[in-house]
Amino acid sequence: MSNIVLIPARGGSKRIKNKNIIEFEGIPIIGHAIKLARETELFDDVIVSTDDEVIRNVSLKFGASVPWTRPQHLADDIATTLDVMKHSAEEIIKIHPQTKNICCLYPATPLLDHKIIKKAYELFILSDANFTFPSMEHP
Repeated sequence: MSNIVLIPARGGSKRIKNKNIIEFEGIPIIGHAIKLARETELFDDVIVSTDDEVIRNVSLKFGASVPWTRPQHLADDIATTLDVMKHSAEEIIKIHPQTKNICCLYPATPLLDHKIIKKAYELFILSDANFTFPSMEHP
C-alpha cells in the first residue's frame, strides 16, 4: 500500500502575495507543510503540485517531489481543489501505481500538528469513509 500526500501550491495567490513562500518562524510556509507531512511518517512520498518555479525550488529544497508542472488552467482563480486533486491523482497513479490513499495538505498550515493528521488517518482507516478532513481549533 502506498500513501501519498499532495500539497497544492499555486503561485498566483491574490490576497497575500507569494504566501506559500513567505517565511514564518524562519521557514517558508510550504516548508512547514513538507516537514509536517514527513513528521507523520505516514506517507511514501510528499508531492507538491505547482505552476510556480520558485515554489518548485523551495519544495525540492525541503525534500518534496515536484514531478510535474501544474497546467495553467488549474492554477487560476477559478480552479478548485477538487480539479487540482483529480488531475494530481491521475499523475500520481502514473508515478506510484500502487497508491492506495492520497492526502491533500494545504501549504499554509504552519500551526497544524502532525498528531492531528495521524489521528485523522487512523479514523479514516477504521471507517469505510472515502475521505476525512482533519481540523483543529486555534485561538
